Amino acid sequence: MNKFFALGAAVATFACAAPAMAQEADHNGGFTFGVVSGYDHVTLATQGEKGSKDGVLFGAIVGYDQDLGQATVGVEAEIDGSSVKDSAGNESLKAGRDIYVGARAAYVINPQVSAYAKAGYTNARVRYDYNDGEVAYRYAFNTDGFRLGAGLEVAVSKPILARIEYRYSDYGRTYIEGVDTGISMRRHQVVAALVTRF
Repeated sequence: MNKFFALGAAVATFACAAPAMAQEADHNGGFTFGVVSGYDHVTLATQGEKGSKDGVLFGAIVGYDQDLGQATVGVEAEIDGSSVKDSAGNESLKAGRDIYVGARAAYVINPQVSAYAKAGYTNARVRYDYNDGEVAYRYAFNTDGFRLGAGLEVAVSKPILARIEYRYSDYGRTYIEGVDTGISMRRHQVVAALVTRF
């Protein structure tokens, strides 16, 4: 976990100390595309019991921002994978792909730095595996939820932007084929991203 916080701090420090050409960069609107990676903490809970696992997430972002002068508003989509996995005996659970679609609003603090908040819909996949050497079984299911996040965006050099972001996702109760499993899932993430605007 500390490595990812250190990575984000390093990105932000580098960006703030960038040469004079970055002084002219701005946070105007347009289409964005980028890559994201960071710390993923997943918690499963049921009937008063809960367990958590840490891992690494990695993915891609696309979006569009509308320039409003001192602020921007826009939409964003992201797809991630995760290394989070837990095994016990012949069974294992693994976090699969996570899809997010939502809105983002940013306020320009100065020509190099803006602060932003985001909110939207997220859909995560979880995979269950059983293998005792004779019988092997795999089942994957999806669960819906919402995501809230906030971060800082730093102009490194036009059109490259660096982001450091915290987000919380809550998937509520998990239903499989319409049946309430009694299991709820949440995740906390701290990520760094490099984005280009065009």
